[in-house]
Amino acid sequence: MQTFSRNCRCALVANIVALVLSLLLAGAPALAHADLARAEPSPGMVLKQSPERVTIWFTEPVEPGFSEIRVLDAHGRHVDNRDGARYQNDPAALSVTLPELPRGTYTVAWRNLSAVDGHPFTGVFAFSVGEPPAGAPRAPAPAARAAEPPVLPSPAEPVLRWLGLLSILAITGSLVFELFISRPVLRASGSRPAIQRMGQQMDARTLRLAWLTVVLFFVASAGELAVKASAGAGIPVIEALGRPMMSVVAQTGWGTLWLWRANLLLGMVVVLALASFEKDRYRPFQLPVWQVFASMFAGGILLTLSLASHGAAATQIRAAAVFSDYLHLLAAGVWVGGIIYLAVVAPPAMKTFRLWQEAAAGRRGRVSVPAVRNAGDFCPASHATAMSRFSALATLSVGALFITGLYSSWAQVTIFPALATPYGTALLVKLGLIIPLLALGAVNLLGVRPRLARDGRALQLLRKTVTGQAVLVVLVLLSVGTLVSLEPARQVASRRGIAEPETVTLRSVVDWAHITVDVQPDRVGPNKFVVYLQDIRGKPVDDASQVDLLFRYPNVRLGPELASATPAGEGRYVLEKSLNLAGSWQLEVSVQHPRQFDAGASFQLDVLPAVGGSGGAVIAPSSETGNWLWGAEVFTLGLLVILVAWMTRHFKPSHTPDTT
Repeated sequence: MQTFSRNCRCALVANIVALVLSLLLAGAPALAHADLARAEPSPGMVLKQSPERVTIWFTEPVEPGFSEIRVLDAHGRHVDNRDGARYQNDPAALSVTLPELPRGTYTVAWRNLSAVDGHPFTGVFAFSVGEPPAGAPRAPAPAARAAEPPVLPSPAEPVLRWLGLLSILAITGSLVFELFISRPVLRASGSRPAIQRMGQQMDARTLRLAWLTVVLFFVASAGELAVKASAGAGIPVIEALGRPMMSVVAQTGWGTLWLWRANLLLGMVVVLALASFEKDRYRPFQLPVWQVFASMFAGGILLTLSLASHGAAATQIRAAAVFSDYLHLLAAGVWVGGIIYLAVVAPPAMKTFRLWQEAAAGRRGRVSVPAVRNAGDFCPASHATAMSRFSALATLSVGALFITGLYSSWAQVTIFPALATPYGTALLVKLGLIIPLLALGAVNLLGVRPRLARDGRALQLLRKTVTGQAVLVVLVLLSVGTLVSLEPARQVASRRGIAEPETVTLRSVVDWAHITVDVQPDRVGPNKFVVYLQDIRGKPVDDASQVDLLFRYPNVRLGPELASATPAGEGRYVLEKSLNLAGSWQLEVSVQHPRQFDAGASFQLDVLPAVGGSGGAVIAPSSETGNWLWGAEVFTLGLLVILVAWMTRHFKPSHTPDTT
């Protein structure tokens, strides 16, 4: 087979268009890490009578066939009607009905499976009927004891993610390098036999690398599917092979994306197979068809990864987050894959270039005079030209990585205290590994590249620095594999209450009194209210006859609750009270004094969900801020493209090869 037939090319184009359109349409609900957003009854709530049902809402849709909700009594026995199902067709809500419950404390244990990335999540919270919560849930069931989910769904998942990223980025960058650097440089050097042989050799090595990466990516994808099936069904991985894996593919959103990814991979296999049967693939003055189509399939695979990323879970800024993640992956493919290409595909050509250069300089060694004559003046210019082209692409890619990485980090971390989570730690490790990687890139750009056209020893230094970069790339991608397997930092920070102050302070000045109220911890459950009274001169008021606090919850038709604070000296009056609902409360403080007119103040108190009970929705990226940052991101990327184009135009290699 000499070339692709016209019908084959049309079929491939139609297949790509159909796959991309289907991915864009199927990717709309893509989300990940479904944490608990709110519940009715709320965690820690004390009810006067038994509720009819328990309903929980998650931060994103869940798979109903792989999710459950149970209500347990203090002995770990089921007390619900075992009819847990999706609530009112809301893909993010589960509900279960209850019989008449006696007085006591009850534990709600839930488990879900993310609609796209397939991560399982579990949690528990307690509520009471006729009595306050009796501390931590006492249910002995394993699911009810796991208040904090594991850091990683599976120890194997980061390794599989790492292998998948390494392979797909390697083939993406290698194809880009071939299309935009190697082939143009060789084509500009003419059609001499020596140059032809070198082009054929590099094309063959690129094809072998493509086959290797396809096999590795298939192994990683199949392994990840088995891990997801194991986690979703709660069974060992070996038992998940077969029907459980098929159930994940057929019944989950993540499985749908996995199937599209498999189709794209199959398309790439067809392209590589057709290319392997061609006897004379390398034609420097014709379009390299197999590389063009293979790169398009690789871009589609990267799109499926973005649609199942943490960025797709940020519902407030989903379009911007997916765009940033996809551009981040493309930039990583160009830069990281280019480094792998230089480390794996290019070394034989580098060695030949160096021998030619030495022979042309009078140190012929193992290179014959005809070979030098056939090479012409390709050697002095090719190194600088190729590295200049790659430097431009690398500069553009690194800049895009930095810009899109900032946006993605903000979307998943949102606040600085969230860096104290496992996700934040993995992010800092990734950044720490990138610094020496950038340093070696700077050495190549500023130190090695200018010497390539005149010093053959610079090629040896280039090989060493590229090898060092390749090792660092492997480590960086390992940290990325861990990062994408972890729960986003903002969700962990929400659940643990990392970003919230331990005390909320409310202040008001009315008539003769300065009224200050400290609320600890301002969450659903037991709270401590400390009222500080001072006169207009700032002296504590210890002789108030009565200090009352009135609580109203406007969002629900509940009667107001009135409680009196107890004097504690030095102008302090203390009240301990449980708040059963998260949201905005109206707090009214009334002060009676024997020698002053009554004084009062009204405050709005925003009560947060209980820690461990319903985080996730507390800390989320703002859609308004996200849109502004997205605009700044696109604008900065445009400036980066203009700057790199200007630098490329004004800093060309000084030597132009003879193409005659």
